[in-house]
Amino acid sequence: MIRLAFELNNDTVSVLKADKEYVAFSGDGENRNNPSSGSIANSGPIPVGSYYIVDRESGGMMGKLKDKTLHRDQWFVLYRDDDSIDDETFVSSVKRGQFRLHPLGPRRMSTGCIVLQFPERFPDLRGYLLSQPAEKIPNTGIRTYGMVDVNGPKIDILDPRYRRGGGSGMG
Repeated sequence: MIRLAFELNNDTVSVLKADKEYVAFSGDGENRNNPSSGSIANSGPIPVGSYYIVDRESGGMMGKLKDKTLHRDQWFVLYRDDDSIDDETFVSSVKRGQFRLHPLGPRRMSTGCIVLQFPERFPDLRGYLLSQPAEKIPNTGIRTYGMVDVNGPKIDILDPRYRRGGGSGMG
């Protein structure tokens, strides 16, 4: 199974790494690409974790028509690899969900989806994902094209006194 990587880097854009690199972002405003904002509903980025990439399904006849018109039928759903493989997860007791992988739209924002900054690049990524052998998510009947690992910056919490060549800790 292929694994993509996306880093929440506290910057306005980041990179989604697949077969190629794609400029992308997640979250809106001051929460954009901020790994500390994963528990903020409606404006925080996708929370740190691993997500299965699956087909997006539409509900009802009108939903399918609307999705086709807005090209949402081309998007992918991102299900977090947690206790319940579905369209929601909890971060610090806050319910989050409805995470998608899609190109930038007319509103130019993200409420937690991974959004490709340049929409013309999305067909390349979509083609790459669809070319992968589909597998079933373990213990489910859900077909997946791979996973995306969402990471935050590595935080160094080691006290400098304990580093090689660091201070002695004595005044």
